[in-house]
Amino acid sequence: MSVGLAVDYGTAVIRAEAVDPESGKTLFRAECPNRLQTYGGDILSRIAAWEESEENREAIFNAAAEGLRDAVGLVTRESGPVARAIVAANTTHMYLLLRRAPSCIPRPPYALPLHAPEPAEGSMLGLDAVEQIRFVPCRANYLGGDVLCSLLAAGLDRAEAGSALLDLGVNGELAVTAGKTVYVGSCAAGCALGAGEFSGSELTAVTAELQAAGGLNRRGRLQSGADRRIAERRSPLTGRPMPSIAWGERTLYQSDLAAFLLAKASVAAMIDYIFDAAGIAPEKSSAFTLAGGLGNALDTAAAAAVGLLPGREYGRRQDTVLTGAKMLLLSPEARLRAAELYSRLHYVQLREVENYLELMLPHLQLPESPDPACEAGKTVL
Repeated sequence: MSVGLAVDYGTAVIRAEAVDPESGKTLFRAECPNRLQTYGGDILSRIAAWEESEENREAIFNAAAEGLRDAVGLVTRESGPVARAIVAANTTHMYLLLRRAPSCIPRPPYALPLHAPEPAEGSMLGLDAVEQIRFVPCRANYLGGDVLCSLLAAGLDRAEAGSALLDLGVNGELAVTAGKTVYVGSCAAGCALGAGEFSGSELTAVTAELQAAGGLNRRGRLQSGADRRIAERRSPLTGRPMPSIAWGERTLYQSDLAAFLLAKASVAAMIDYIFDAAGIAPEKSSAFTLAGGLGNALDTAAAAAVGLLPGREYGRRQDTVLTGAKMLLLSPEARLRAAELYSRLHYVQLREVENYLELMLPHLQLPESPDPACEAGKTVL
């Protein structure tokens, strides 16, 4: 039996699913680490590593392809030959998989020579069990096929005006509908807002708890008299003493909180700017959906208390990239919807906003007090 294959080529993990093209049923699913993690946890680090030397370039091109072969190989060993594969990746990873220079991606004028690759034989990428491979087209330097799949899976093309989707993972992408236009922005999310020994969702919750107990001032500084666990300890990174707090068997350092606040400010400023571009207040949006590894793990009340998210109700969507890729694999109607949605996307280059750092400044602090609207942080499934 010939099967279809959907691939979510993620920054940290690559996921692949073999699908019965007749029934749409998932036959096999596999995931594996992205080998590009050797060259940094985010795309800018990987581009910088690629530019360092010719030797690095070859190694990174090879690592990109080998990671894809890892995931696809795990599936095709069980499913057998694949007639058609759809790969959803961000723009940087698509370029690396196609052995194209990614230098144009982080630099003005952000002109991309390739948006929509032609279908190719799988053997061109070393995928001998795959007859044909297609990449979901990218729209801009930081708006790749993965984002298009997320928006399609969440139904943003059919959502009422003022609907929003925030995908929080290693990076953050926000899309807001306004009439026929869908405004999209992207920002660094501080490797999912985590730092030290704490994940992003944990650090959000811990910061909210410390803030409520008076253990932090508005600048996110640990207050030594507020908790007996707060003391000076040597940083594992610098070896120098710095304020920290023992949290169970782990230690939270002042530097971890500083990294969290910087990432939080990046995401919160993006939310402000994209909603303003769409002419809608975040708290007045008709629907606000969270996706991505961090988006689905966040305690939304804690996130609102620390100023990461507006205080309101949120929906959740899991596996949006892979879901969207499967829709494109199986449904001609979904492919038409994706093409129409693609034409409506307006990408906002936040790096070109002159006063963007000024917009981040208020968010480098914690809110004066927990927002009463945090009570609205219930999850809407």
